[in-house]
Amino acid sequence: MIEKIKKSCPVLAIHYRESSNQTSITNGQTASSNNSTGSSGAAYVFLRTGTTWNQQAYLKAPNAETSDDFGLSVAISGNTIVIGAESEDSNQTTVTNGTTASADNSISAAGSAYIFTRNGSNWTHQGQIKSPNPDVNDHLGWAVGIAEVTIIVGAERESSNQATITNGATASSDNSSLNAGAAYIFKL
Repeated sequence: MIEKIKKSCPVLAIHYRESSNQTSITNGQTASSNNSTGSSGAAYVFLRTGTTWNQQAYLKAPNAETSDDFGLSVAISGNTIVIGAESEDSNQTTVTNGTTASADNSISAAGSAYIFTRNGSNWTHQGQIKSPNPDVNDHLGWAVGIAEVTIIVGAERESSNQATITNGATASSDNSSLNAGAAYIFKL
């Protein structure tokens, strides 16, 4: 049984400095060759069939832009992949479910994380994770983790002075502890 699980698990090759301008997923063995969007980032999903590894998908953020660093962090659990983009710039304060993502770039390096799932051999974008209190240089997505239905996303430079856990969809907006860091937990 363990051997079967290993063979069906995807493996990622991450290139957070990849520079294509693509903003969609390519299922299959191709990838964009346009390099006009420096350091937008990409992830390549590989799956083993027998003794051969094949590219199954090329993942990009739906709002990929220059210097987003999509792929700086990654976590996989079964058919779900979470990918961090610590330098993504949107001002969004909620999770976006579906295939779109915020294109507003008014908060530099606020950061973001993206959820992708596999159905058969096809990968789809399921959502964009943002903190409820984004600020300049928070770097949400610097670290990501997933276990079953729980996702944790780290913001290495979030500056809240809060010293307790906040349950729910709010977070401290007091930024008096420079670069203190924070972690946000989400349920699928």
